[in-house]
Amino acid sequence: MSDKLNLRYQQLSDAIERLDEVMKKSLAQDDIVLDAAIQRFEFTYELTWKFLQKKLAQEGIQVNSPRQAFAEAYQIGYINNEELWLKMIKDRNLTTHTYKKATALDVYNNLADYLPLLKTLIKKTAP
Repeated sequence: MSDKLNLRYQQLSDAIERLDEVMKKSLAQDDIVLDAAIQRFEFTYELTWKFLQKKLAQEGIQVNSPRQAFAEAYQIGYINNEELWLKMIKDRNLTTHTYKKATALDVYNNLADYLPLLKTLIKKTAP
């Protein structure tokens, strides 16, 4: 793995740990936990697809979008459950364009499904 790809891998690994950390907090405490979880999801998502873009390039596969990255990663076995990964794209798009508490809660509730996917990806692509 190249130095740049190793750096992306480490950044993604750290982001997944931080997302996991906030998901262990009680949402009932206050809205700060919700906001933190959504923000951590957003940057973890961005790091995920950019890591996959670099990793796939190493395999000779060029991708220019998260959808392409997830589809190609699914094809070569880096990820499973393509439907859930595609749902992740939709949730990320929801958090980008507007902030409504109800939408944030919906996305937050899906994070528990996404976290195992992210952890599996990081294990499968470890250097």
